[in-house]
Amino acid sequence: MPPTEARAARRPRDPSRNASHAAPAAHPMPFPRSESSVICSSRYLVCGSWLRAPNSLRSNDSLGRRRSFIAVMVKQRAASSVILISGAAGSVTREIENRLREVFQNDLVLDFDPDQDFRSWLTPGARVIVAGGDGTVRFVASRLAGTDHPLGILPLGTFNNFAKSLGIPTDLEAAIQVAHDGRPTPITIGRVNGQPFVEAAAAGMFGAAITLGEATKDLTVGHMGQRLQQVAGARRFRYCLSGDLARSGHALSLVFANTPSTGARLPVATTSPLETTLQLSLTAGSSRFDLLRRIVASVLRRRPASPVVSFRHLHLETVPAVDVYADSEAVGQTPVDVEAQPGGLYVLVPAS
Repeated sequence: MPPTEARAARRPRDPSRNASHAAPAAHPMPFPRSESSVICSSRYLVCGSWLRAPNSLRSNDSLGRRRSFIAVMVKQRAASSVILISGAAGSVTREIENRLREVFQNDLVLDFDPDQDFRSWLTPGARVIVAGGDGTVRFVASRLAGTDHPLGILPLGTFNNFAKSLGIPTDLEAAIQVAHDGRPTPITIGRVNGQPFVEAAAAGMFGAAITLGEATKDLTVGHMGQRLQQVAGARRFRYCLSGDLARSGHALSLVFANTPSTGARLPVATTSPLETTLQLSLTAGSSRFDLLRRIVASVLRRRPASPVVSFRHLHLETVPAVDVYADSEAVGQTPVDVEAQPGGLYVLVPAS
């Protein structure tokens, strides 16, 4: 072989030469070839998107759980709705759960877990339909506040204040129909120091009374005893309101409402989330007698006269500082800013 040909034979081939004549590259495999390597992968190609498995599924896990993960992700990518079922709600029986899984079989159905962020399962524009009690509905609503994901409510709670204020039926089949055919409607939510609420915020005794009602309903004895002490030991405080309303005085409670009733169906206002303002109740919880009067009115399904003032924003200061609650959750102490956020949440309501 001539020297020039020998050198050419030893020269490494330039991959860029004759690229137009190269064989087409093989299509990348979405998963490794073997089943074990498929199931042990931490990333999966689902409906055209690469998805990463949760940390809990990346090692030392059963093949069955990983298959389930892939199946759920396939459905999640195709589902237009995510259904959250709260097994903690006493009214969510096995029969009801089976019915919901049948009705929403083409959607992604998940067991509600407050420690898991359900929002990670949402695709753009997906509806979120929650079946559960009052606390679950409020929790999910607060997590969807400020997003464009419509919320559907299947009210299975004891009181259902939020759902009733929007005209959502408490009959399950009728509520399912609204979840399917309802109109996504922007509603008003409240915020206290940025924390969202859908029913009411309260400062002082009334807020403790609401959490007492929740503890009584849930039979949490320790929590109930603590809240009972707070209600019994509540003291009047001096308050100063500024913003849309300038007012000062002494009170046991101040209530800022977004729904006509809150807690154990206690009447507090005349507004609804379809309005663009909140209402300050000037007498709700002003005394222990007033609180008792509202409890009796709740039992008798009556609505006592109660002066209210509509507002968009209020700043509250008190002496001494008092506990503040958003719905039934303690969120700190005064001073606080309370404001209405029109359009802060989209809810599926009955089509008129």
